[in-house]
Amino acid sequence: MSSLKESDVATDTPNEHVNSSDGASFEEENMIDEDDVDVGSKRKKKPGAWLHFEEVEVVEEGKKVKKHQCNHCKKLYKPQASKTTSQLNQHLKRCSHMKRLKDGLGTIDDFLVKIREGVKYLKKSAGRLLKFGEISVTHGIQTHRSLRLDVKTRWNSTQHMLESAIHYKLAFEGYTLRDSNFEWSLMDEEWDRAKKVNPFLWL
Repeated sequence: MSSLKESDVATDTPNEHVNSSDGASFEEENMIDEDDVDVGSKRKKKPGAWLHFEEVEVVEEGKKVKKHQCNHCKKLYKPQASKTTSQLNQHLKRCSHMKRLKDGLGTIDDFLVKIREGVKYLKKSAGRLLKFGEISVTHGIQTHRSLRLDVKTRWNSTQHMLESAIHYKLAFEGYTLRDSNFEWSLMDEEWDRAKKVNPFLWL
């Protein structure tokens, strides 16, 4: 889906909206009722293990063979014939480098609450979403991606929420300056931690 153009920005005419290419406005696509949640995307994505492994070529007995190498500890694994990632996921649970990284992240509750409540606040009002969409266009952000709201007990849905919030980081920062009632702005260090935490939520 193509991104929005400057000509799509709403004017003072009440019925004009920031429109996506399929005719649905940004605020219409993102509106929710108070108890609505977004439990995940239908898009197919690579398993989370691939965020922590890469395919490399090594020489064994004079022949080049492909292996999967952990980005953290550099341990090598032979690709499984079934092409599943169960072996890689098991490694990530044991990897000492991964454990140290996770320990260093500390609690993530504070900024997750800010993102969750901020998204909820925006999605409850078409007017707020319209303003948020306008700010996104001003910053050159493609608005084809929906703001996501998670289910607290499902880490994959939290990852989707976090990923969409990071995509709209500049829009969140701009919106904070235009709405004095928005109380959930993140500091720079919190955005940095959000980016670091994001890959771990796939596991």
